[in-house]
Amino acid sequence: MCQAIIVQLMSDDIRAGPVIATDDTVMPLANDIPGRGRTIQGRLWIYRGGPPDKPPLIVFRFTRTRSQSEPLDFFKDYAGYLQGDGYPGYQLLFKDGNIKHVACNVHARRKFVEVVRSMKKAHRAHEAIAMYKQLYKVEKVVKTLPLNERSDYRKQHAVPILKQMEAWLLHQKSGVLPKSKLGKAISYCLNFWPALKRYVEADYLEPDNNEVERIVRIAALGRKNYLMAGSERGGQAIATFYSLTESAKAHQLNVLHYLTDVLERLPYCKTIEDYRALTPNRWKPANLLN
Repeated sequence: MCQAIIVQLMSDDIRAGPVIATDDTVMPLANDIPGRGRTIQGRLWIYRGGPPDKPPLIVFRFTRTRSQSEPLDFFKDYAGYLQGDGYPGYQLLFKDGNIKHVACNVHARRKFVEVVRSMKKAHRAHEAIAMYKQLYKVEKVVKTLPLNERSDYRKQHAVPILKQMEAWLLHQKSGVLPKSKLGKAISYCLNFWPALKRYVEADYLEPDNNEVERIVRIAALGRKNYLMAGSERGGQAIATFYSLTESAKAHQLNVLHYLTDVLERLPYCKTIEDYRALTPNRWKPANLLN
């Protein structure tokens, strides 16, 4: 598919940025294995990034499994920040230090929320949630600041809270059962603590992966409507369609006008630059080119 060339060029633009946020979700694949009685648990992988001062590009990729070979392939030769959850398949990417992990604080906070929901009275988990509330009050101000002032503000206001939280986690660890809900929540935070606090290092980093999680919901809605990918080619087509439409939305394009124009101009593309001009971050309607 010629559209796949456009998506590959979008992927190159994402890898040229300083941070890539990523996540994955199930995309059932129609069974093509004789004797198997159920669908295959394929995956859609989402990558979001680009220049920090521009709207993001969003690329979806489809695979049959959740193998680490997919992120290892996408992040090959990349240097920068990877924002994502604690998926073990990412760990090889961090070994040489060229890629730094930025973990999702919403994931970490959610584990304390689960503890609170199982308790009828005030609990130590409330203390962690209260500290997260303070951190996100800082973020509310950060979002109003110019990009080049955000890191300094976080270092002044968020870092003291993060130090307080780290001390609290270390203190609580010795007083909880490791396999209890609270014990697991504390262990998760301590295991990923360097990555959870890393967002203060650069202006363009975020404390959580919420933007990508919102994008994941698009795929979840799709599953409810079409249930599964009919084939691997179908899965790739879904990934391509989502890549173009979600990136177009992020760039505030009229999706119908964009896709119509791209499909009309694709047969006439002869060079990489012809295809590059059709990426959502560079596209201009044909009538503006004449």
